[in-house]
Amino acid sequence: APAGPALIVRLYLWTAASWTTKLLAYAMVMHHFVPVTFWRVLAGVRKAADGESLREAASELLEPLILDVTQPEQIEAARARVHEHGHGLHGLINNAGIAIYGPAEVVPVDEYRRQFEVNFFGQIAVTQALMPELVAARGCVVNVTSVGGRITQPFMSPYSSSKFAFEAWSDALRAEVAPYGVRVAIMEPGNIKTEIWKKGFSYKDQLSGYLNDEQRARYGPILDKVDNVLN
Repeated sequence: APAGPALIVRLYLWTAASWTTKLLAYAMVMHHFVPVTFWRVLAGVRKAADGESLREAASELLEPLILDVTQPEQIEAARARVHEHGHGLHGLINNAGIAIYGPAEVVPVDEYRRQFEVNFFGQIAVTQALMPELVAARGCVVNVTSVGGRITQPFMSPYSSSKFAFEAWSDALRAEVAPYGVRVAIMEPGNIKTEIWKKGFSYKDQLSGYLNDEQRARYGPILDKVDNVLN
């Protein structure tokens, strides 16, 4: 009898997988574009419980990984796990992000740094660590930026600044790795109801503590409206 078709395994790593991204992760592991191609997804999560909920909704082809993009040891563990699969990395989806907002004159510089650590430097660290595996598979990098990386709204300077930077870096990376068969794409979604905004609501009290009396009189009513829009 003739031999059966060879199994083709395509490996993808997705940072900051969540309930909102569950549907797409589910589609990736359950929909085979050809009968002999399997998409294995390494889903980066910060909590083990989130990983289990993702796996229950998908299949054994989805493997949760504890991955905080600001923690070098967790990035290295993810790189090692990708290497263990032995097929290279066909896709990297950089989706991690937080949202910090407030008046540009008020938000402390350390808060801008915290914003960039996740939305910019963390993405660079993950991509650099996995680039050899991407080159080996002639894979693709998908960087989830934002419409906020094209248009800046008032009081969103920390978030938008990080997204503008991420887009500029993505553009340079795209040109640099194209000769080696690696593609780079960006996604610029608009406002989507995800956990990132719920976490942003908890930032309101912290932001209030940064305002002096003069700034509170100037910005307080406007920030209440911003909160209503985000909610």
